[in-house]
Amino acid sequence: MKSLFKTKKGGKQVRFVLFSLICLGGLGSCMDKNVEVNLPSYVASDPNVEVVFTDYSPLEGAVRTNMFINGSNFGTDPSLIRVVVGGKEAKVVSSSGTQIYCIVPSRADGGAVQVDILNKDKSLNATYTFDQKFSYQYNVVVGTLCGVVDSEGNTSITDGNFDKAGTQTPLAMYYDESSGERCIYFFENEHSLRKIYLDKDSIATVITNGAAGWSSAPSGLGWSVDRDTMFVNCPQGNVERAGAYYLLRKENFKNSYPALNGDDFNTLFTHPIDGTIFCVVVVMLRFIKRFGMRKHKCGIRSRLPRWDQAAGFNVLLFIQVEILPI
Repeated sequence: MKSLFKTKKGGKQVRFVLFSLICLGGLGSCMDKNVEVNLPSYVASDPNVEVVFTDYSPLEGAVRTNMFINGSNFGTDPSLIRVVVGGKEAKVVSSSGTQIYCIVPSRADGGAVQVDILNKDKSLNATYTFDQKFSYQYNVVVGTLCGVVDSEGNTSITDGNFDKAGTQTPLAMYYDESSGERCIYFFENEHSLRKIYLDKDSIATVITNGAAGWSSAPSGLGWSVDRDTMFVNCPQGNVERAGAYYLLRKENFKNSYPALNGDDFNTLFTHPIDGTIFCVVVVMLRFIKRFGMRKHKCGIRSRLPRWDQAAGFNVLLFIQVEILPI
């Protein structure tokens, strides 16, 4: 023992470490002899006894909601229990045999709650779908999707990835996924029609107002039934010019064509079933004797929009009349 402290510093350290390891090894041996570790013991559902499904709770909730399914003969092995909520598989945490504890997955908005009980060999013992559907509640999360703003609060109309793309006066956003990609079309006031690529985290200009021939800022957008044609309004003040235009998906909406002549087209939308185009027209009159409205034509006065028969579009005009004092 005396020589231990007279050795060199390095040697002392080495011998001390070795001594510590020996002690730890001894302690480990003692622990192995005296400490018992009890692992959970799971049992599978008894295939000779009927599996009973009673109910589940809660009946509504958002992602990560704790769900409890009641019944009997479920078994206690979570790996032999499968729960599907709204078409999405839920995480099964535990089972007491009479109650299953699981967690509602994200986007489980299909509603149906299905439970599968498996045998030890993973074969299906019982399956059940509850008549009562689960009401999935989406959590409302508000945040900034895109649009770079500098330290002084300035921004610009810039294409590119979200980390540099900017916008100034975005109007009337419309979601679309008909081309196999999730995107949002929106008007940049009197500048252009632009597109947000949600899967690519980027913004691009589709067509500028000048290239499209739009003399004023569009504010309404609609689709044909097959969503291969886009319609936009153009609330300009000349009855002889187009008040609505159409663009084609096969051309990536890079060209704009006149669809309907008329002025004061305040907005536009389309019927999702039959494709009828609805145009809202604002008219201000000093004096109204009588007025009427019918499909494809309005008889208030000659300067109101006229349906272009050659365009082949089914159009219904809505007339909003504002009466001013004489």
